[in-house]
Amino acid sequence: MTTTPPSPLALVDLFASALHVGPGGVVRAGERRMADGASDAWQVAAFHAESDADVHADHWETHPEADEAVCCLTGGVRLHLGSVRPGGPEDTVLLRPGTAVIVPRGRRHRLELDAPQRPDVHHPAGRHPAGEAHGPGRGRDAALNARRTFAASAPMTSRPAAGLPSTYTLGKEEEPMSSLMVDFIVSLDGYGAAEGWPGFWGMEGPEYLAWLEEDSRNAYTTLMGAKTYRLMSGFAEQMPDDPGMALLAASPKVVFSSTLEEPLSWSHSEVSREEPVAAVREMKRRDESPLRTLGSVSLCRSLIAGGVVDRFRVVVFPVVTGATGRDRIFDGYPDLALDMVEHRTFDGGIQLLDYVPRVLDGPPGTGD
Repeated sequence: MTTTPPSPLALVDLFASALHVGPGGVVRAGERRMADGASDAWQVAAFHAESDADVHADHWETHPEADEAVCCLTGGVRLHLGSVRPGGPEDTVLLRPGTAVIVPRGRRHRLELDAPQRPDVHHPAGRHPAGEAHGPGRGRDAALNARRTFAASAPMTSRPAAGLPSTYTLGKEEEPMSSLMVDFIVSLDGYGAAEGWPGFWGMEGPEYLAWLEEDSRNAYTTLMGAKTYRLMSGFAEQMPDDPGMALLAASPKVVFSSTLEEPLSWSHSEVSREEPVAAVREMKRRDESPLRTLGSVSLCRSLIAGGVVDRFRVVVFPVVTGATGRDRIFDGYPDLALDMVEHRTFDGGIQLLDYVPRVLDGPPGTGD
């Protein structure tokens, strides 16, 4: 089969064909070559995966001729890598949207979905093992689903040392890239608090509290507004021996405020006068530690609308507070599509829902 190269401005459907990156940086469009062809070029293609069967999750593979770059465009994917020495442990890397892992040549590996997504796999041309999920996309639906999906690629000129592979953010090779999680607890009807009700609506149980303590040990930088800072710093002063408050006090905190003045009394806290969306973009570019919000309804609304939120985690308590609820969480939000990453149930009723959010231009079909 001979493929006619497109004009320089023609769109290339990566679900149906591939880009071939050859010596000297020459890039052309062509057919996917699964088992034969030249080995002196890279092939870049995309495929849509809805289940583990689409990525042959039970199939281990090895590419002895070259490194492989596995990129996640939406959702999430787990990359399992075999041990580098007999009897040694396997490694697992969780890829989030816009990240990639370089698999060293000869390293045994397999893929497993963490959420519905579109991996983008860069192979040396002609070195795809037969049966690997690089087949054509799913027609018009696949193309529509990929409308807001973007990828970048470059020739692989080196590979990481044996062991856990390096993780890259597309377009930011070898540069640290943090992520931001908006984090809320809510009643079933979307309130963050209620008049006269105790903390956690009085419904916290041992499973939820154990998870909360475990999660608080992650090395987050916590973002909040002035109102939340005043509230939480007051709690910290009243409860100096509380383990959760002690962990929060010891972690870095950034407070977006035009009224608070430094130095702040709560340890490891600093004031930012910058516009929050721009400040978060810079923090994500500069820092490696993950970012999360604490309370701060208005701040979170701005960050969501600004498109800088990577994860949207909500813990839903089984209560409706229509008469006494306050602090409605979702009012004023843009329309969002949510790709589920994780869900758990604590103590028989508390639901943890963890998503990757996507800001929508409008209801389905309005942009066609």
